Formats: sequence, C-alpha cells, structure tokens
Amino acid sequence: MPTFRKELATDSRMTTSQARCGAALLGLLFVVLIGLTLRLLYLLRAGPFVDEYSTLMAVQGILAHRIPVLPSGFFQRSDLLYSYAASAAAMVWSGHLVDVRFLSLLASMGTLLLTYWVGRTLFSAPAGLLAAGLLALSPEAVLWGARARAYALEQLLALVGFWLFYQGVVHEWPLWRRLGLLALVAAVFAHPEAALLLPGLAMAVLVLQGLRWWLHLDRLVEFALAGAGVVGCYVLQRVVAGDDVGGFDAIANARPIFGFLANWGAGLETAVEFLLATPMIPTTVLVLLAILALGLRSPEDPRTHAVRFLAITLAMIAIQIILVIGSTRQGARHRLFAAPLLYLLAGAGLDSLATRLTPRLSRAVAGAVVAAILIMTLLASLPAAVRAAKTSEIGYDSAFGYVKEHWLAGDRLATLAPAAAWVSMGQVDYFALGQNYEEFVWQKDGQWYDKWVGAPLIRTRS
Repeated sequence: MPTFRKELATDSRMTTSQARCGAALLGLLFVVLIGLTLRLLYLLRAGPFVDEYSTLMAVQGILAHRIPVLPSGFFQRSDLLYSYAASAAAMVWSGHLVDVRFLSLLASMGTLLLTYWVGRTLFSAPAGLLAAGLLALSPEAVLWGARARAYALEQLLALVGFWLFYQGVVHEWPLWRRLGLLALVAAVFAHPEAALLLPGLAMAVLVLQGLRWWLHLDRLVEFALAGAGVVGCYVLQRVVAGDDVGGFDAIANARPIFGFLANWGAGLETAVEFLLATPMIPTTVLVLLAILALGLRSPEDPRTHAVRFLAITLAMIAIQIILVIGSTRQGARHRLFAAPLLYLLAGAGLDSLATRLTPRLSRAVAGAVVAAILIMTLLASLPAAVRAAKTSEIGYDSAFGYVKEHWLAGDRLATLAPAAAWVSMGQVDYFALGQNYEEFVWQKDGQWYDKWVGAPLIRTRS
C-alpha cells in the first residue's frame, strides 16, 4: 500500500511538471507571436527611417569597394558588422530595404528566445517568460527589431556574450568565458555602445568573485585581449577611413562619444524618466523587488549570485552612460543592448515573489497570483508597443519619387535629407540645413560638405 501511494504521488508530480512545462511553452509561443506580429507590422508597412538610407548606401559601398564607404568618401564606422551582413543578404536576395530589415527581425526574435532561455535557466520559467514578454513589447525593441540598423544585432550579440561569460565564470568553463568575450567584441563591431558591457562584467566579477579571481594570467590576458579588440575596433575604422572625412567625429566636436561628467544631470534625468514612465513602473518595481529580496535569499542559492551579477553589471552600465558617455549617445536606442539584462532582473523579481508566496499559499493560488502579475506587467507595456509598431516615417521615398518623376533637364536638388535623395534618385546638388548642421558635415578647401554624398552645404548667415 505505501508503495502504491508513493507511485501515485510520483505520477502526480510528473503530471504537474508536464502541465507547467506545457503552460510555459504555450506562453512563450504567444509572446513570440505578439513580438513577431508587432515587428512585422512596422517592417512591412512603414517607409524607410531616415538612418536606414545610410545602411543601404553602406551596403552599396561594400558591394562596390569591399568597405562601407559612402559616396562622399566617408567611412561608415558604425554598424560595421551589420553592414557586411546586409551586403551578404543583398548578394543573395535583391538588396531591397525589406530584405535588409529582415536581418534585424531575425536578430530581434533570436534575442527574444534567448532571453526566455536565460531567464528560465537562471531563475524559473515564469521569470524567463516575463523577460521575453517585456522585450517583445518594448517599443524601442519593436522599432529597431524591424529597421535596417545594427541595434538588434548588437543586442543579440551582447546577450550571447553576457550569457556565455556568466556561465564560464560560474562553472569555471574557460572556453565559454572566452567565447563570451569574443561575442562581446563582435557586438562592439556591430555598434560601439556594447563596449559598456565589458567594464560591467569586470566589475561584477571583481565584486562577487574577489580579487583572487584575477590572479590568473589567462584571465588577465582574456580581458586584455577583449579590451584590445574594443579599442582596435575604433583604431581600425579610423585607419581605414583616413583623411578629413575619416576624422569626421572630431569636426567641431559636434557629436562627442564621451562627456566625462559634462552631461550627468541630463543623463540621470533621462534614466529616471525611463524607469518611472507609466508602462515601466511594474517592471521597475519588480527590479527593485529582486534587489531587495537578496537579503531573504540564501547566499548559496545560485539565483542569488545571478541577481547580484545582473544588478552590478547593469549598475556599472548605467554609471557609464550617465557620467561618461556624450549626450547624443544617451538615448533609448543606445542603451537597447542592455534591455534584456534589465528585463531578466525584473523576471528575477517575479521569481522572488513566487518563492515568498509558495510556502504561504497553495501551489495553485500562488501560481495564479504570479500569472496575474506577469500578465498585468506585460499589459502595461502593450499600448506603447502597438503605437511603436504603427509608427509612420517621413515619406522621403514618396517625395523624391515624385521629384524624379517630374524632373526636368537643368533642375537642381537641395535637400536636408541627402542620403534619402541619393538612394531614391541618385542625385543631390546641395545639402540645405540652416542650423545645427555641424555634426553632419566635413570641410575641404574652406567648403562644407555633407557626410553622406558630399553635397555642398547651403546655410543661413548668422
């Protein structure tokens, strides 16, 4: 009789586990479909975003010269890895904007699935589902996961790098740790903001593993090589670019990469506004809950270490953005690479709540409460995600298509969107921008030219 009861209990636990696994997979399928639908809605409906023309021009440069050089001669330093991936797609497919956008879509959906897996492995299936859901409904992730720019690829490589590095540190798997750092360097070649992750990982290891962890030559060499890879990304791009156009970033210091305390007030204000925006409040509360619950978790619990590692890494990234990075690179798109880490920390908060509820409530009731919190947190983000998916871009392609159709011999074109004009018409005569033109121009023989096609600048006299 006792054996029979034991078998019944085992069967009951297996049935419950299978039901939970099925519910998690069903939830993941729903999240994936929602995320895919939102991104496809923008990808197939919206016209080109102004920066996407630069990507198309870089692809043309790679196909013609093997490097992403624009018609002006300016070397397209950002989006380097993405530009080469897009050029490969152009050789296979038509090279149309939609084809290039699908690269971002694939990267974005890959990040979503990986976010679920990381959250499920570190914490629980509900934690992974919440993190993946928040990423699926993030307005910025929706937009940049469907635009022909490198942010989605950067985000994927950054998350891959974090996950491999974390596993390598925790389990003492040197190969995984090195692959993680390699993925991080690749993310920097996709877009430079990912470099902020390297100091974050270094700080997390220093705080949690102690100074003795660093007293191994192989680990020091690994980080030194990763740092050299990050620096080498910038050096290589400048060497390849060369001359006046290659030194574009230095002109008038109009768009500095670093601020060094010059913009800390605005950076802090931007961070606070982001975390306290109405759709983000439930997520922010769960992040705080994850951090506060550390005192209630056992130090031996692997989830405790994971929360600490995530929190320290994110804190270090935030400090760099606020105190070090220039104001033009503190926007939402530039911190998108770290979004999965933030959402994983929110998932950890949900897991902490579930851990506290389980001993006090029946398993069914506790599960229902966790599910309700998960759903309400995601619903708070849904309206903003739908608005992002329905975003309409300025119709440069339609406008220049009309101009091309009515073009007469001897006509001249002056525009504030030379990249869009060049892709649409293959001709630009003047870059017309009266103010705030400094970050878009370079100078030669006393004349200012735009960085995309090299059209002379027309501006108002001050």
